[in-house]
Amino acid sequence: MNFYNKGDSQQVSKINEAGFQIQRLHNYWLLAENNANQGQLEKWKFRLDTIWRELAADVERGEDTVKRKEQNRELVSNIINSESKATKYQALQERHMFLKMIQDKSGKGALWYDPESDGDML
Repeated sequence: MNFYNKGDSQQVSKINEAGFQIQRLHNYWLLAENNANQGQLEKWKFRLDTIWRELAADVERGEDTVKRKEQNRELVSNIINSESKATKYQALQERHMFLKMIQDKSGKGALWYDPESDGDML
């Protein structure tokens, strides 16, 4: 279905969706932190699943795609196979940190620099 007339020109900002995604991720992280702080482990797990889906396209386009997907599967498996609340909490925390790292590496999280190297990004 064509929503535009042939004569129409559509211009879309390349950063539009990235900005919306960063906002969505921010909201998901707030909810995930709240779930973690309240000990709502199942809700925390589902929030992390949502964050993974949001970052999955970045994983596909990034380096080490196969490795990252395997790491995620292993972390999910550790959560599912946890036998106690304490081990489940630890497994969730590990996946949480892994997803933060994925977000940072995709350029949608923290941006670190080395102050001793004239501001070069790490």
